[in-house]
Amino acid sequence: PSGQNKRVSRAEGLARLNSLAALSGKGIGTTPKAQTMLIAAPESRHEPFPLSDTQQAYRLGRDASLEGGGAAMQSYLELRCDSLDVERLQAALDALVARHEMLRAVVLEEGAQRILPLPLRIPVTIEDLGALDESGQAARLAEISRSMTAEVSDLRVWPQSEARFSRLGGGEKNASGVLHLRFDQWAMDGRSFQIVTRELARLYEDPEVPLPPLDVSFRDYLTAVEREKETPEYANSLEYWRKKLDTLAGPPSLPRRESTRGASLDFSPVDQDEHCAVIRRSDVLDEADTAALLKESAKRGVTHVSALGAIYAGVLAFWSGNSRFTLNSPRFNRNLSWHPGLNDVVGEFATFTLHEYDASLGTTVMEQAEAFQEEAWGTLTHGRVSGMTLLRELARRRGGMSAAAMPVVFTAMPDASDGGSFEDDLRPLGILQRLYGSTPQVWLDCVFSVFSNKLHMY
Repeated sequence: PSGQNKRVSRAEGLARLNSLAALSGKGIGTTPKAQTMLIAAPESRHEPFPLSDTQQAYRLGRDASLEGGGAAMQSYLELRCDSLDVERLQAALDALVARHEMLRAVVLEEGAQRILPLPLRIPVTIEDLGALDESGQAARLAEISRSMTAEVSDLRVWPQSEARFSRLGGGEKNASGVLHLRFDQWAMDGRSFQIVTRELARLYEDPEVPLPPLDVSFRDYLTAVEREKETPEYANSLEYWRKKLDTLAGPPSLPRRESTRGASLDFSPVDQDEHCAVIRRSDVLDEADTAALLKESAKRGVTHVSALGAIYAGVLAFWSGNSRFTLNSPRFNRNLSWHPGLNDVVGEFATFTLHEYDASLGTTVMEQAEAFQEEAWGTLTHGRVSGMTLLRELARRRGGMSAAAMPVVFTAMPDASDGGSFEDDLRPLGILQRLYGSTPQVWLDCVFSVFSNKLHMY
């Protein structure tokens, strides 16, 4: 009977767990005053405000003197274009910069951030490679790619992102070639990256396309986060973590090669570049197997997030020889109970939580998935406390940040609600042929998302 009651509890929390782990954070930080926690203050838009904990971590991670540092949190896209109108692309990029204020943010000398006023432009620079032969074009394209992916922008200077077009043929108006886009993500999370790329393509396709209104800002959100720290709910969550940190396990002891740079993740179908510190592997589960995974997980009263997390942890346990360890688990902390419009705002909302795995809590995959879910439920319930706050406390207890590092990551990306794919979103611009990302101070990251009815792992 007690086990049955526990199973009912899991079933009742299934939908909530899915939404918490994937995107919105609706249940995290909800208080009786949730609707008044966030107050829009457009009159303060250009005044300095503090960096979030995650932004501080990304800023420090750019320091090459730190272990695993010397890399920017950024994404690089390469698209093959048959007929690109560069003027139209520039207009779309201008509209995007005007619409999303965190695309105009800089870091000040004292460590705060500020939104720059308009007008501002990220210029689309054009290089004509038409006079080169095929091998010469390939060599130059590879050189551009290496240069852009290795760039670590000065966050005090704007712009930090860049757009280039390598013209290979065609006329001035509609040229064929390769579009290179590099987005420095110190001020945008994974959801924001989806917003930026999707809206850029939509604005290119139709400059008059209707887009969701932006009634609140990322600055308003961070102000609300600081206000929430004064609530009893936050104090309760902080006490939960202080007790949990007393016995929290370290990361899995994985064999690794030494590197002075952060993880470089390459989604390219071609051979990995020499400068990549980490190779990205990817795979796709077909529709039938994905449906079976979702059905079986629901039948057992667990989310597919928990099932995949248990499988991933089991592999790590095998290779590390550790039966108990802690994973870094990012979450997209948009507290929609504060304001539903936060879902359309660009900013670094993401934080992470520390998820402890213990192989002794289950002998089968599904038993371990149930234990994984129970742990996730507890950590997400107390998700008001940021991951950086937890690492700072661990560092204080264990003698430094290197002793507190949790560099093995498990990332559940938001499932595509419209069934579309990232490649489909970008189709108006061209065919995606390469997606590259880098993250400082990460050894291993397992990322997955469900879109087009398939589970994508990368």
